[in-house]
Amino acid sequence: MNSSDSPCQAGADNSAYDSLRGGNGNVHPVAHDDDCQRHANDDKKTLNRVDIGDAAAHGHHHPFGESQNTGSDGNAADGCGQLCICQQVCGYTGLGIGGIKVQGGNIGGGSQIVSPYGEVLADMANRVGMVCAEFDPHDKYYKPAGFGNPPAAHYEYIDLGRRPWHYRPAGSAICRPDCWMNYPRVCAHRGYTAAGPENSLPALAAAAAMGAQEIEFDLWSTTDGELVAVHDENLERLSNGTGKVWEHSYEQLKQLDFGTQPGYEGLKVTIFEEILKKLSCHVIMNIHLKTPDGSLEAYEEAQLQKVIDLIYKYDCTKYVYIMTGNDTVLKQLKTMAPWLQLCCGAGARPWDIVDRAIEIGCQKVQLFKPYFDQAMVDKAHAHGIRCNVFYADDPEEAKQYLDMGIDTILTNNYRVIAQTVEQYKK
Repeated sequence: MNSSDSPCQAGADNSAYDSLRGGNGNVHPVAHDDDCQRHANDDKKTLNRVDIGDAAAHGHHHPFGESQNTGSDGNAADGCGQLCICQQVCGYTGLGIGGIKVQGGNIGGGSQIVSPYGEVLADMANRVGMVCAEFDPHDKYYKPAGFGNPPAAHYEYIDLGRRPWHYRPAGSAICRPDCWMNYPRVCAHRGYTAAGPENSLPALAAAAAMGAQEIEFDLWSTTDGELVAVHDENLERLSNGTGKVWEHSYEQLKQLDFGTQPGYEGLKVTIFEEILKKLSCHVIMNIHLKTPDGSLEAYEEAQLQKVIDLIYKYDCTKYVYIMTGNDTVLKQLKTMAPWLQLCCGAGARPWDIVDRAIEIGCQKVQLFKPYFDQAMVDKAHAHGIRCNVFYADDPEEAKQYLDMGIDTILTNNYRVIAQTVEQYKK
């Protein structure tokens, strides 16, 4: 229906509109356009706190999106939730799910509530008003990716759904992908450690909240296959434990206290998936994949695949790069995930880092002071390779690196170095 045909216009023949007023069953009558707008405004609040199921199952999309059903106390509600849609006859087809013209109808509309399994819970057809239906809010986590398709995890909608862009991370906190973000940059090494213990979620989230373009953190693999964010090979400095990180299971590490700063007593070790859950697409992640010092042994492919799968699961493929000085692991990743950005670390041959990066096909190098010079930076840039440097905590040193053409400076002094780089850009 065109807006020029709207029966809501002053002086228009409203007989068809009036004949639909009154409804039955769960349909609530709407007397005038302004009343419908009032219902729509009320419903917008409702829809922001309920799970709408799979509105896209029949090609419908709700303009207010999905969120978890909550109770009156603000916590997630169990059992069934309730969804209300409001449909009016005006210059558009309504604020319910959908907006298609029903076959055989002469007014428009057609908003529906459809369960994740394809069952039509409520159909407005050509009626005007509001209808409510009940659903299980937990169904959203595993459901068909479109009508008639087999059940899939929610993240799989990114690729399997007919309208995948509706399921990607969005909002004001989402940053530009790595390939679009400008240089030079500052990378908060192990997070903003003035706000929390290194490699902890508080430190990493604080850096992102302060506007860091990149954060760096370290990952070790445990004996039971978990990926934990810890820098040192040994546990003594960072926890109340002893021994090698990689000789422990995740269950054993969870018993330790990683709260090395006052106020963080009892802090548990952070795992990779927790970081992705909180910060995916909010900041570029420089992921240092750790191996025992000097080791050039291959990683277990199952563990590398877990890293790859988690990056993919949280839609972070354009927001991460893997850094390691182990050339064997870099070559493994190049084969297993050719799309993944790689950063060659200094390793045991820091002066050969650029040649190694060229040979492997890395997009970045992470130079390790003082084992580099201007010629290495220039050669890397000539081959399209970006240059990180570890590290600069002093503003004057940071300026020297910027003069050399360094693209990203890792720092333990994020606030000061970030200000230095911003002033340098101006």
